[in-house]
Amino acid sequence: MKTVCSIGAFVQALATQSRNPHSFDLASLGRAAEAELIRITVAVDPREELFEIVHQIDQLTEFPPVVVFDDVRGSQFPVVVNLLATEQRCAQMLGVPYWNDISQLFPFSRATNSETKGFLWSTATEPIIRQRTVASQQVIRLGGEVDLGTLPGIYRQSQSPHPSLFHAHSVTRGTGGDRSVDRCHLSILDSKTLICDWPLGSASLRHLEEARVAGQPLPVAFVMGSDTACYAMDSRWLNLHPACWGRDLWEFLGRQRESGFVVARARTSDIDVAGEAEMILEGVIDTGVVNVPHRLETRRSGWQSEVAEFPLARITAITHKALPIVPMVLPETRESHLADRLLEQVSRSRLSSIIPELNELHFPALQEGHQLIVASLKSSDVGRTRQLIHAIWSLPILSEAKLVIIVDDDVNIRDQLAVWRAIVREASFPEDIEYSRGTGVPWSKPPSSIEFLFRQNPGMPLSFSGHKIGIDATRKKRVSDSGDQLTRATIEKVKARWEEYGLSKYLRTPGLL
Repeated sequence: MKTVCSIGAFVQALATQSRNPHSFDLASLGRAAEAELIRITVAVDPREELFEIVHQIDQLTEFPPVVVFDDVRGSQFPVVVNLLATEQRCAQMLGVPYWNDISQLFPFSRATNSETKGFLWSTATEPIIRQRTVASQQVIRLGGEVDLGTLPGIYRQSQSPHPSLFHAHSVTRGTGGDRSVDRCHLSILDSKTLICDWPLGSASLRHLEEARVAGQPLPVAFVMGSDTACYAMDSRWLNLHPACWGRDLWEFLGRQRESGFVVARARTSDIDVAGEAEMILEGVIDTGVVNVPHRLETRRSGWQSEVAEFPLARITAITHKALPIVPMVLPETRESHLADRLLEQVSRSRLSSIIPELNELHFPALQEGHQLIVASLKSSDVGRTRQLIHAIWSLPILSEAKLVIIVDDDVNIRDQLAVWRAIVREASFPEDIEYSRGTGVPWSKPPSSIEFLFRQNPGMPLSFSGHKIGIDATRKKRVSDSGDQLTRATIEKVKARWEEYGLSKYLRTPGLL
């Protein structure tokens, strides 16, 4: 992890390396596409302009540059977006050279991990290093100084009821002392209150329920922009292989580094906060207060209700660096899609330990995360495709996949036409469709109310089940290797004689063949 650093240092390095940093102008899109980082120095309205600017950049550039908004109207802090908008930057933030190297960071045994070039299991006895003085607490605001209105809350749409802080990490502790560092979305309700939304499978929801049962408030801290590796990761990934990777994101990262993961004690509660974070929001959730129904625009329909009850966090302190920059991953952007697609590499590592013939994994549906999964398989064994489909559904975070398509390893799974061609040619629907009724969990309700509801009515139907479909689009009769070799030889022969045929002048791009 040689390149892992703070978000601020990463942005500064990009600014130094950028060949043409300049103020953003839609008329200069040719130059903007070449820049690694763009600074927007004029004042930008977070309700009507900021989200649309990022959307336009997505539409008009092949590789979205990192964008720094120096002046977000109404806020004291600059905002940076698109840090995770390209595969190369995702790899850099995780400390590896290339996108495909990310899977090496998540091996399925510690013995294997010691041989990889990425994270190395440290001999340090303490993965968590506690310090009294850290960068994230250089400025401290308590009590009456706390004002969430000074933060760069962004509106998804101009008519959105509340501004949001996207892509934060929450820190909570359960009654058993276990720590959870989970990704969450925050909406600003008023100057001291946040609406908290945790994704499916979050341990923070379990901690909240434990505190509610115990009749105690739940201390919580929200981290905005920890170091680059932590920012790019999701603690739910660790649930793919908790026996090896553990469940604590910070301990996982601390074991990979000789220096461990640096934390400090929060100023108003007995929990740890990240030492290299750009900003920390400390607070408490009153579990005795009835949660307020709220419509959250970041939720996808189908699995979760868009209108649900969310816990409210009362913020007691804001701490940050002397010159912080607030990073965010805006929903429905290419950056949010890449943040979801990072799970491709993590899942491939785990699934390979179950199905060694797995070749590649891809989440092709833009903005829909891993609800659609396409995988390629290097196997002709009968039943192996169905094993892979159910192996995907068996992993907690991938159990949300509504549609799983399996093709042969010679099909380009990033080419939608090639995948659909394989489905049409190879899938016999009576035999090659795998159907699952799902887990039967009504996601929009708290777990405790679910258990109580089904205990009182054991025969009630599972009307909220997550139904799923798998398609086996692999060839059932495979071509022999000798046939493949003959085909390749013919292709090379035609390429070599292309000039002789006199067809070169008709090629749009010389050397296309």
